[in-house]
Amino acid sequence: MSPPLGNNLLNRRLKSIFSLSPSPDLEFPHRFQVTFPKWSLEDIDLWRWVAGFGGNVKVVQPQPLIDKIQDIGEGICRNTIV
Repeated sequence: MSPPLGNNLLNRRLKSIFSLSPSPDLEFPHRFQVTFPKWSLEDIDLWRWVAGFGGNVKVVQPQPLIDKIQDIGEGICRNTIV
């Protein structure tokens, strides 16, 4: 994630939450790290939230979440009318 644009007091206060170094992946340079409880891997709201970013998100771990998001994307592609 990138900090909000502009140079005001709010941005200076928020700077600490945007502390991850850039990713070496030029296509996905902004990192967002979050820790969820293990049970959330089965939470449809988490899947919807991640899949809602469409092609603008890259899940790098854990493997069960990577697999679920990939399955969702593949399911959408299979149902696309050509």
